[in-house]
Amino acid sequence: GITGFTCIGELEPQLIVACGWKGEVWIRSNGTWQRETSPLNSNLNSLSCGPEGQTVIVGDRGAVIIGKPGRWEAIDVKTDSDLQGVCHFNGETFVCTGNEIYRLANGSLLSESRFAGDDRPRTCMHFIVGHGCMYAQGERDIYRFENNLWTRVV
Repeated sequence: GITGFTCIGELEPQLIVACGWKGEVWIRSNGTWQRETSPLNSNLNSLSCGPEGQTVIVGDRGAVIIGKPGRWEAIDVKTDSDLQGVCHFNGETFVCTGNEIYRLANGSLLSESRFAGDDRPRTCMHFIVGHGCMYAQGERDIYRFENNLWTRVV
């Protein structure tokens, strides 16, 4: 049975991926849900369907899973932090904890540094893609990433 879903994304029309608690990864294809074999059992908090069907899934205790239906691989990004959000934008993959934004590159988390001045978010939980920009939303902060620069909105 299903333990609990936390996020869902569309890989292509009629191909949906969902993930959740205890490492659950599910695929819906041709109207049928199928449980996938997951390489981790951490609670999974967010996913992003990227170019060429690659999906990045993040979760508690530094959990990162990258892959496609039937082919999932855990990546050790050398952190025990709970990863809350992930988003593909302009050829980059962004990941956040509750208070930090990173870029995922070559299997590593790189601390994001492209902020206007020294103004960095204190909270960050989710990413939302807009028209030509991306937003990072936290409990008390909203930032916009546009033209390779993060600026405070709220």
